[in-house]
Amino acid sequence: MSEDWRMDSDERVYLKDYFSDRKSVPTDKTKLDYPDAVNSKSWGREKPLYWSTYKRVLEQLEEDQWVLDVGCGINPLKYFHKKTYGIDITDVGSDEQVAIEDFLTPRKFDVAVCWGSINFGYYQLIEKQIENLVQVMKEDKSVIYWRLNPGMSDHVDERCQNINFFPWSSELMFEFANKHNYTITELMPDENRIYCKWEKGTEHMCHSGISEPKFMYGEK
Repeated sequence: MSEDWRMDSDERVYLKDYFSDRKSVPTDKTKLDYPDAVNSKSWGREKPLYWSTYKRVLEQLEEDQWVLDVGCGINPLKYFHKKTYGIDITDVGSDEQVAIEDFLTPRKFDVAVCWGSINFGYYQLIEKQIENLVQVMKEDKSVIYWRLNPGMSDHVDERCQNINFFPWSSELMFEFANKHNYTITELMPDENRIYCKWEKGTEHMCHSGISEPKFMYGEK
């Protein structure tokens, strides 16, 4: 069977080398904002993000929930939530060095975090990555958090100009969420990125309703 959707091997190696440089770990791992401080420092971001942060995810997690961190880098979320399994194409701190489209596990996760990780290549690859992500989520009830780059090569590292960033949009988010029977309950700009939250079968949806979801340009 043809796998034309797969990323070119040279491009994968380039991405792996590029993201392997992000190894800085601060000495203070006790502060709740530690994972997000790492993220901002790694990418030279002067103004921190608000919506798509580990801090917000941690505030919503339950202790017994299993979390899949896709593109976890140094796996910072695990310092604060032990039931976190981090995967990454690099080996700088992940539990497993693997791309999401090749990730296999008997475990089903309650929550997934995709901070800018499903964001490279063309539509067909993104489609396959999301299909595999959904396969490892609990079918009846799960949440997926997204940070999306709308195709901007704006990292401080000039090598990013050679990376094929997928041009995410809110329309594409709705397309994929609807395809996999998730409901978007939060969708808004986060500085120069897009933040989104998918939910399926959650208490928020079942009991609170989704008549007033937090959509674009909502109040913080």
